[in-house]
Amino acid sequence: MSPRTKEQIAGIRSESINKILVAAMELFATNGFPGTSVNAIAKKAGVSKGLIYNYFESKEDIVKGLITMMLQMADDIMDKAAAEKAVTPKQELKNLIDVFFDSIEQQMEMMRWILPLAFQISKFSFVNEMVKGKIESTIGIMQNIFERLGYDDPEQEAWFLGAIMDGLGMDVAILPDYEIDKMHKYLYKKYNIIENE
Repeated sequence: MSPRTKEQIAGIRSESINKILVAAMELFATNGFPGTSVNAIAKKAGVSKGLIYNYFESKEDIVKGLITMMLQMADDIMDKAAAEKAVTPKQELKNLIDVFFDSIEQQMEMMRWILPLAFQISKFSFVNEMVKGKIESTIGIMQNIFERLGYDDPEQEAWFLGAIMDGLGMDVAILPDYEIDKMHKYLYKKYNIIENE
């Protein structure tokens, strides 16, 4: 058996970290941060406690990892929307809305774990610091689209759309039969977007 390549080692590391983070997210959401031990995370993830401490210094560090993972998901949405071909600002807005709804449908189970966790982790000061920059960046991108579309108050419209998206994430997490397609169509109507444009 030949030694593992750097790529194989990186893949194993990434897979282990992901298993730890998903297990921690589920346990923090179910049992709360104080009610979740590193031992419980290790057991749920199917890894040793030592491996967890190989990647994370503490439970708080695991929370940082979770926040980083969630922020990466937000980056992925914005990157995917930007990668879609768009000639006009309205097409950019349509792409952003479409990618958001595609992502929320693909990540429904994760959304159900994130919601209870979101109300617990705000007590960590580093979370606010990590999230603030991401929110400002995302709002800035949407504001730019609304400026080019000629909105009277593009910043407020960007904050409004961001709040709608946040609310939809919560609704999907809470209501298993939420009719997300209706909201998708409603946002098309609100922003005068033609579905097959």
